[in-house]
Amino acid sequence: MIWERAIPDPRVVPLKTHNTSRCEHAMVRVRSDMVVPDRCQNHGYPHSNGTPCTSMDGVLPADMDIIDVVRKRIKDDDQLGFSSEAKIPSLLLVCKESCKVASKRYQRAFPYEWSFAETYFDYERDTLLLSNKQIQFAILPEDDKSHLMARSEACKIRNLALQFRPNPRASARDDRSVKTEDLAEILELFCNVENLTIVVENHLPSGHANGLSSSRNDNEPVLFEAIEINEALLMFSLERRFSDYHGGLLQENVNRLKLRFCMKCLNRKRLQDIANGFVWNLPTFQWKILTTAAFQARFERLQKDYELRTGNTCHRIHETYKLTLDTSQLFLHP
Repeated sequence: MIWERAIPDPRVVPLKTHNTSRCEHAMVRVRSDMVVPDRCQNHGYPHSNGTPCTSMDGVLPADMDIIDVVRKRIKDDDQLGFSSEAKIPSLLLVCKESCKVASKRYQRAFPYEWSFAETYFDYERDTLLLSNKQIQFAILPEDDKSHLMARSEACKIRNLALQFRPNPRASARDDRSVKTEDLAEILELFCNVENLTIVVENHLPSGHANGLSSSRNDNEPVLFEAIEINEALLMFSLERRFSDYHGGLLQENVNRLKLRFCMKCLNRKRLQDIANGFVWNLPTFQWKILTTAAFQARFERLQKDYELRTGNTCHRIHETYKLTLDTSQLFLHP
């Protein structure tokens, strides 16, 4: 069928998080991409003094049948809803036939308690992108938070991208140890991830919010090779035509070595969790840069022009950007 051949390529989907209202007098279910003020704080509730309500005084009769459910929101802080500025796959909007085909792949994803699923996502092919702030929320102690995402939803994710930030104040060894522990916490939640991407640099143009600044397809976020972008562009420039000492070498991104993990420690933690009844995968790792499809196309065009002009073939020292773990070479027993 023609619509099946028109299915778009896998996407990188960034999430936006929204705190959902926990007021007892607010709606029980709200759209996660809308700011819904508490009715009491918004002076929409009788006898309101303009402050958030945390008591049962003066509850509206219409709220009595659901107040026990709503009251739970007071106990669980940091209730989140999710949305995304990733473009809705166009096949969902063309016609009934295309929508039927696309709906087999793209589902409304990432519902959470008290919020609706707002984001279309292909669990098998799309990559979920988490910001450093979302990562920090995900690794908080269990007593301090509910999970960043419902486990029933997180376990469906097959491809995950994480924007870790190197800690300049910590030694390389300490930072590596801490990040390994953090990564284990994340993989415990996203337990079925098969492909994990570590974003070494956010090279999105300024003005992008969560990876997008417009609805154009070429501004969709993509994962690009973990190289020194500025050095490569300088090498491609015409000014370097007669002084090209790089000879086509694409230098590795400096953050690549700063964002390392202890794989043996990670697998040891995994086997300990398995022994305690928490099973999670050890995925294939890769290190990439986050940029746009437009920049990727421009870079590839400049690279091709450079190779034709100089006769040099662009290359990297070795494939340090990808790692497939052989668990037989690690710890076989907890």
